[in-house]
Amino acid sequence: MNARIVILLIFALLSSGHIQAQLLEPRPTQNIPDTISSDPSFGLLGSEREQDLSEEMVLRGRITSFDFVQPETQITLEANLENWQLVAPSAVDLRRLGWSSNSLFVGEMIEVQAERTLGVGNIARINRITRANGALLLTGLGQEESPSAFADVPEGLYSLDPRQAHLFFIFNHMGFSNTPVKIERMTGSVQWSSDAPETSEIQVDLDVSSFRSGVTILDEALRGPDFFDFLNNPRVRFSSTEMSLSKWGGLTLTGQLEVMGISQPVSLDASITQVEPNPMTQRLTVGISAKGEISRSAWGMTDYLPIIDDTVIIEFEGEFIRADSRNNIGPNNIQSRQDSSSNPSSPNPGFNSNQ
Repeated sequence: MNARIVILLIFALLSSGHIQAQLLEPRPTQNIPDTISSDPSFGLLGSEREQDLSEEMVLRGRITSFDFVQPETQITLEANLENWQLVAPSAVDLRRLGWSSNSLFVGEMIEVQAERTLGVGNIARINRITRANGALLLTGLGQEESPSAFADVPEGLYSLDPRQAHLFFIFNHMGFSNTPVKIERMTGSVQWSSDAPETSEIQVDLDVSSFRSGVTILDEALRGPDFFDFLNNPRVRFSSTEMSLSKWGGLTLTGQLEVMGISQPVSLDASITQVEPNPMTQRLTVGISAKGEISRSAWGMTDYLPIIDDTVIIEFEGEFIRADSRNNIGPNNIQSRQDSSSNPSSPNPGFNSNQ
């Protein structure tokens, strides 16, 4: 058979679509190894996904950012010319597993076994991390629960320590900067249920007159009728309605945020940071960290949009002291003694939450 006949036969097959269909037929998915080879071509492997209903996947690539933060640690991975946002437990929860802010670094090659979040693009929740040399850095998150601080919280009523209570509202100013507003006075309580933590209740009251941005004209505007209307509404209150526990030791606080008499549902991602007697007071103390986002327009605050962004970030750090715990009063605990003696039966000393 001469060359001309061979060419004519190939042309005929291509015209029929037979070879074209074969070329377009997808290749079978290859099994993905559990560990990463130290082969320098590792970074070219990109990302692959196991084809099953659970949306489990394996990504191999280079870290471009590592945010070891609350309420969830976030890793950006460049894999197969795509950026993936990977979510891991919070910094607090990972520290319980031996992590630090230096556990990963930008530029490092890793393999991640994860579960893809449906319908939200290139976002996945990490189950396992393996270094390029095959060493396991994080494992088992998708299969079993990690140690949780919730098991360590005894039943009882806890009061917010006003000296260790920090809450910020953060909003964006014309895209140039993020402006934090600190709330300097607040009270709060936690009624903790050990048998059913999801039924535990948290309440925090904010004194609107104590909002401080560091800019006098802004503080006056925030307390004025266009925003919080302090003269008629001196208090902002968060009351939890539900608490969902995560397998990583974190929780989601769902509740009502009351501003100017208007209550709207909000959700906060939170963590129990520590449950121990305070070494200075010997009183049982629970640390709570929480973060979330709200839209101020939901409470009718629409002035200055879009110069001042509608989205407001809430960040909270606080220490709650069990009401019936005994303490050793020392020179650094004079204020606690004064607060408790002024109203020993009140879980929220110092600010009248019934205003």
